[in-house]
Amino acid sequence: HDRAVARAAAGRAEEAKADLARAQELNLKAKRWTELGSNRYVLASILAQEGKTAEALASALAALEADKKAESARNIPLDLAAAASLSSRLGRDAEAWGYWRRSFESGMATDDEASVRKALAALVDLAGRLGRTSDKERYAKLLGQVGEVDKGSK
Repeated sequence: HDRAVARAAAGRAEEAKADLARAQELNLKAKRWTELGSNRYVLASILAQEGKTAEALASALAALEADKKAESARNIPLDLAAAASLSSRLGRDAEAWGYWRRSFESGMATDDEASVRKALAALVDLAGRLGRTSDKERYAKLLGQVGEVDKGSK
């Protein structure tokens, strides 16, 4: 996995994908779900950079399934955000809406402020594009409140 990430960063995507395929095979066989999820997430990133958006989405959703099996609550909002972004790139905004909502909810459940902010900002933008005025207003208000509880208690 680490070698694949380094190769991808060096612009050696084909070698990185081959390394990830080997790592996925080993991690699947050993039922190392968290590592498998990471392999698939990195593969999704590489595929997205190559413009293979539909394949990248499939890999992001496969990462989500592995992270669910691992009960890796910290990774689930990230997987959902990747799936949402890729769905939007494919012009599937209604599908992206569902992934962003789930990413927001997962981020709230794990107290992941960065994921919550990212999901809320995306929901505000997407609500505007989908004509969901009341949702846009509600999510914009929530976005403005993120972190206020912590600030008030200091």
